[in-house]
Amino acid sequence: FHWFAEFYGVMREGGFDVVIGNPPYVEYSKVRSTYSIHGFNTEDSGNLYAFTIERSGVLVDRGGNVGLIVPISAISVSETASVRENIRNGYKSTWFSSYAIRPAKLFEGVEQRLTIFLAHKGGDRRTQVLSTKYHQWYVSERPYLFDMLAYCPLPLPTDSYPIAKCGSPVARSALEKLDSAKGTRAAAWLVGRCTSPLFFHRTPGYWIRITDFEPYFRSPTATRSVHHIRELCAVGKREASFIGCVVSSSLYFYWFFSLGNCRNLTLDDVRQFPIGKPSASSLDQAEELFSRLMSDYKKNSVISRRGKTEFQEFNWGLSKPIVDEIDGLLAEHYCLSKEELDFVINYDLKIRMGAAQDDEE
Repeated sequence: FHWFAEFYGVMREGGFDVVIGNPPYVEYSKVRSTYSIHGFNTEDSGNLYAFTIERSGVLVDRGGNVGLIVPISAISVSETASVRENIRNGYKSTWFSSYAIRPAKLFEGVEQRLTIFLAHKGGDRRTQVLSTKYHQWYVSERPYLFDMLAYCPLPLPTDSYPIAKCGSPVARSALEKLDSAKGTRAAAWLVGRCTSPLFFHRTPGYWIRITDFEPYFRSPTATRSVHHIRELCAVGKREASFIGCVVSSSLYFYWFFSLGNCRNLTLDDVRQFPIGKPSASSLDQAEELFSRLMSDYKKNSVISRRGKTEFQEFNWGLSKPIVDEIDGLLAEHYCLSKEELDFVINYDLKIRMGAAQDDEE
């Protein structure tokens, strides 16, 4: 297919006024034997939707607009840095709105967390990047979903940093406070082997779950849920407690869904979180709070059975009061304002508390 030949008049005049679409979400490796691409800056991203983003920028007129529905990975993971660079260099103004798959999803039957990417290529307007929050929403809200969108201007990205999913100034400022502490990351406190392990569930859902004990699991073939549980080792008990408090907090929950892939919590998602330099008093308080939280988790758990498999099931929402105390401690550590703390504590609260059972299922 040759665009210049098929649309000679349009391309001679500079391209299309509008390019709009829902490109394929297909790994390049799966179609490479059928056809290949040449000269694409986004080739290292390895997915056809990325190539469509780049090609759309070539086909649209210098004053035109682009609108595409793409996987959320386009703005959130390191593997798609070239996609974000292409967008940054190709458009004057960009808008990103992002959507979960639980409780509801944009396309029924399609298990894809999605971003609607809108862009204006040129004109007199200054270069700007605007983004919404990560929308976790109910099916009943579909008729009003787009009416509820709130875009927040972001600092212009200068590298491969993810495009933050935050839809208000207070959400943006909370992220900026965390970013100011990035000189020391959690990785500095993590080691290969230790006596103070931490265990976290790799699927966040509505609660990011980390414990200082391995949740009970028994099946005919295993004593650990190897596909879901990951292990960390901290340099000491106080450090483990502080990291445990951080990852358990609503602040971390917001940070992960704003900057992460919103799907799987990885070791790097914990290692790269900005810890800063907590005071001795903060470490002492964190140790006491994390101990209380672990006791509360155990108290609010039951042993469930599915087939021949037994596992420990938790009612995470019942521990929210302790999590709120943890967020209060972290607010002091990161110098969050009262407004920022209130935003963090109540972030997606209706969804998190109301849909907790759906998360467990």
